[in-house]
Amino acid sequence: LGFSDLDYSAGFVIQHEPDVRHCEDTWYVWDGKRWKINKKAARILFQKFAREVTEAVSKVEDEDFAKKAYTKAKEGEGGGRTSSALICVAHEPEIDADQAAFDRVKMKLTCENGTIDLTTGKLESWDRKDFITHLVPTNYDPEAKCPRWERFISEVMLGRLFYDEYLQRLR
Repeated sequence: LGFSDLDYSAGFVIQHEPDVRHCEDTWYVWDGKRWKINKKAARILFQKFAREVTEAVSKVEDEDFAKKAYTKAKEGEGGGRTSSALICVAHEPEIDADQAAFDRVKMKLTCENGTIDLTTGKLESWDRKDFITHLVPTNYDPEAKCPRWERFISEVMLGRLFYDEYLQRLR
């Protein structure tokens, strides 16, 4: 690893590529459930990465090299270096994302305990490849009762059970 912005950018991509995307001046970070817009996360992750580089070079056995490398690595922790390196990171092909990639899966809904496939009603594991950005802040329970919704449907369908069941089957 060298100490230029491009070198830091390449190192950052190697370490964080699965969990960071940049799209149209916006940073997205995978939080384990969905891609969340987080303007500060990329900067924080980059600064952490730069500190890890500094720490790693401080442990090099060749003292002369370690001293020079440590000085260069410390420069990498500065705010100006962080900003310019993040510009490089944002344009790396592994990080640069197209807006059309996000929320393109229309029949999935992410909630606190997984992602619901709305075509089957099955709960799946969260998957960063779905590029979902929204989260319903509750757990999915396929056995949950919805008395108010059921009452509304019954009122709208004038109590005709056949229509109630028909609407339930519609996708």
